[in-house]
This record gives sequence, structure tokens and C-alpha cells, in this order.
Amino acid sequence: SFDETWKSGFTGNALIVICIVGYVGYMNHLKASNIFAILVAKQLLRFKNAKWVAGVVAIVLIYWMSMGVPSGVAFLALLYGTLYPVLRYLGMNGLTASSLLICSTGIFATPNNAFGMTQMEMFGMDPASMPQVWAKNLFPLVIFMWIGIAVGFIVWSKIQDKLDEKKHSPYIHNDPIPVPDPKELGVPYYYAILPLLPLIFIICGSSLVQQQVTLSIVAATVLAFVVAFVVRYLSALRKMSFQEAVEESHTFFKEVGGAVGYIGMLIVCGMFFSGTLTAFGGFNIITNFLLNNLKMPLAAFLMIFTLISALMYCVSGSNSLSIFAITPLVAQTVLETQPEWAMLAFCLMSMTYGNFGAAISPISSGNLLVAGSEKVPVNALIKRTAVPTFLGMLFS
Repeated sequence: SFDETWKSGFTGNALIVICIVGYVGYMNHLKASNIFAILVAKQLLRFKNAKWVAGVVAIVLIYWMSMGVPSGVAFLALLYGTLYPVLRYLGMNGLTASSLLICSTGIFATPNNAFGMTQMEMFGMDPASMPQVWAKNLFPLVIFMWIGIAVGFIVWSKIQDKLDEKKHSPYIHNDPIPVPDPKELGVPYYYAILPLLPLIFIICGSSLVQQQVTLSIVAATVLAFVVAFVVRYLSALRKMSFQEAVEESHTFFKEVGGAVGYIGMLIVCGMFFSGTLTAFGGFNIITNFLLNNLKMPLAAFLMIFTLISALMYCVSGSNSLSIFAITPLVAQTVLETQPEWAMLAFCLMSMTYGNFGAAISPISSGNLLVAGSEKVPVNALIKRTAVPTFLGMLFS
């Protein structure tokens, strides 16, 4: 219902995102994001074509980092306070840097993916074997996906950058950002660790590291804010009073308020649209028609349903519909006709389509977050992300 969607939206993805946006705003105010970006960018500037080298490294790095953050949209918000400014200092315009983040955060083939384990059960496999299946079957496909995304991103971004410059597009920010001397910022170098605190706490509070203490993303972000506040106050003890430090920390809450009114509303509205489409049952009608009225070879069947899953993600803004509406139908068909193809079908249905489907969705939380942050129409972002993620799907 309308009421339930708005309640779950604001207590789910929207709450996570606005907390992280608040923290990123506080980091920007303290110049902690700047000092982190400058120190990293100075190392990468040694390479020729540094921004494209950094882009390729980011695709691989983001995948490994994502294993510790269960929410894709929350991870995107964290990247905006860490990796995004690095790419900007290296000469990448805002829209290109944002599209790279989208292209890199939707690879769901990880050994701790709960949805992947659910799909394993649908194909008659033991979810406990997920780490072994990931190492033997999924990770090799991830490597091919990296190659497809990297090639597509570099070639397509260069083409789009030239076209946008020629048309004087208002949606790209090509203003060069020279890398300043970190000493000019007037903050200690150790502030560079502060933007990473939410990610560190999220990973340390997950089952990947230990089982005793579990931290939600919101709890980890609030804890990071408290630690950052204490570090800030102690480091500036002789320069500001406690009251001044508290007043400065209000930046966090101001950013949270702004995110509620813009990014939070975009995400919740997208979730409401997705729920409405699902409630009408239109997806089931399409799926049943294709299954019951079209007879085709199993290989073609699997490829077509991989594309259908991507389109389902696109129009619903969520991976859940593909997992719980499409995967059972595919699993039943494969197990009844050619059960030896179960592993192939599982790999296709658990990883190949998700990144492409999320990247081209006009209502996915990630795209709405990035479009809202960059102040660009969603279609301008999708234009950048569609080709690299399609090539990643095709390669894998």
C-alpha cells in the first residue's frame, strides 16, 4: 500500500542514504575528503592517462570493497565521499566519474551474497557451498565482466565527453580541478582516514570479520560521526571551544535534512512506482506468456530470460522481482529438461544481468542518488552507463 511503501522506504534505503550523505557533508566541511583525495591523487598522477588508469583500478577495487557493504546505494553514497573526489582531481568530469561508480557497484557475484544463496536453493544446490561455487564458477565470469566494463567505459566515455563538449552540454562539469598542496588545507594528514571510517566500521561489524557484534549501516555511520567529532575536537583543542565544535558538527544534520527533501524523496518515489508495477501483476503475465506459448532451445531460453531479468530490474528498480519471479521459473524449466545445465543457468540468473539492469533503470535507488547528487536528469546518466554495463554482461 501507499502507506507501507513510504514507511519502509524512509526506514530502509532512504534512511541509510541520508545518514551517509550527512557524514559525507561533514567530511567535506572538515576538508577530510579533500585531504584523502589529494594524497591518493598525487600517487596516481605519476601514471600516463592517470584518470583512465584510476578508472580501471576503481572497477576492480569497488568490487572487493562491496563485499563488506550489503547495500549498493549506501556503498555509492560512501564512494561519493572517497573515490569520487579522487577521480575529479585526476581530470575526470563529474558525470563521467559518477557513471563509473554506477557501472562498478552492481556486480552481485560475491561469496556472501544472500540473494545468490537463495537462488542456489532454487536450482537444487547447497547454499553452504557458495564460497566454492563463487571461486570456481562466478569469479572467473567477474573477471570477464571487469574487462567488458573497463573497455566500454573508457571508449564510450571518451566519445560522450567529446560530444558533450561539442554541444556545450550543461550536465558535464569540465572545469579543471588542480591538485593543491595538502598543506594548504590546514588540516592534519591523518584526517584522510576519517572518510573511510563508515566503511571500516561496516566491514568490522559484519559476519565477514566476526560474529559477536553486528552493526547496521546507519549505526556504523553514526559511530563514525561520533569518532570523527571527537578526533576533530581533540585535534583543534587549542583553536576552538567545545561549543564551537558542536556547532560545526551541525553540518552533518543540515546535510541530512537536505538529503531528506531531495535524494530521500527521489528514492522513496522510485520504490513506490516499483511496488505499484508489481501489484498490478503485469510482470507475471509477460513471463507466463513467454514460458507457455513460445517453445525454444534451452540456450536461447536462458539468454532471453537473462535479458528479461535485466529489463525487469530496469522497470522495477529492484533485483527482488527477477530473483523471486523469474529465477524459480527458469530453475524449474532447466531442472525438468536438462538438469546438467543447472550451474550455467544459476550463474546467468545470479550475476550477469544485474549490473546492466540496475545501470539502465530510471527508478533504481543508485541512479536516483547519483542523478540527484550531480543535478542531472536520470536519462543523461543512463546514456553513460548503458554501454559499459551491457558489454560487461555480454562478456560474462
